Amino acid sequence: MPTKPITRRSMLGLSAAALSSLMFAGCASEGADGAVEVEIVSYKQEAKSIFDQIQADFNKTHDDVKLKIDSPADAVTIMKTRFVRENYPDVIGIGGDGDYASFTDSDILANVSDCPTLEEVKPAYTDILKSVTYIPMEGIYGVPYVANAAGMLYNKAMFDEKGWPIPETWDELMDLCKEIKDEGQVAPFYLGYLDTWTILSP
Repeated sequence: MPTKPITRRSMLGLSAAALSSLMFAGCASEGADGAVEVEIVSYKQEAKSIFDQIQADFNKTHDDVKLKIDSPADAVTIMKTRFVRENYPDVIGIGGDGDYASFTDSDILANVSDCPTLEEVKPAYTDILKSVTYIPMEGIYGVPYVANAAGMLYNKAMFDEKGWPIPETWDELMDLCKEIKDEGQVAPFYLGYLDTWTILSP
C-alpha cells in the first residue's frame, strides 16, 4: 500500500459528518513466519467483538496474510500519537469528519483514487469526503463503507393536540419553532448531552 509522509500541520478538528471511511495510511509489514501483516485501527470500539470475529475467520483461512484489527478506546487520539511518531497502521477506520479533514490536510493518507472498490461506492459518498476537507484536495483519500442518517424525534401526541404541521423545509421548521416558543409552554428543542457526539451533527 502507498505511504505518505506526515507533516507537522494541525491534526485537530471539531466538525462532523455522517460518513465512515477506511483510509490507507501505512504499508503492510512481513512477520517472522513470512506472512504479511495488515493492521487496521478502527474508532468503532462498539464493534470490537465483530472485528475480532472477522480477524479470526480471515486468519484461519489465509496463511500468507495476517489481519490485525484494533478498536481501542479513544482510537483517534491513539492514531494521532502514532502519526506523530510516524508509526502508521496500514488502514484506519474513522468518520468523515474534522479528524479526516486534518489527516488529509496533514498529507498522511494515501490517494486511493484508483482503488477498484470505489466503483461500488455511490458518488454522493465520495463527494462528502471531498466536502469535509479544510483545503481542497485532488484525489480520494478514503473508501466510504457506511453512512448514517441524522434526524429529529418529535412528540406526536403533542403535535396532534396542538395541530402543528410536520415541517418539510428549514423555513417551515424555524416558523414552527417560533410559534412554539411564542406560546411559552415548551422549549422547541431538547438536546441531551450524555454523549457529546449526539449534538455535533445538528
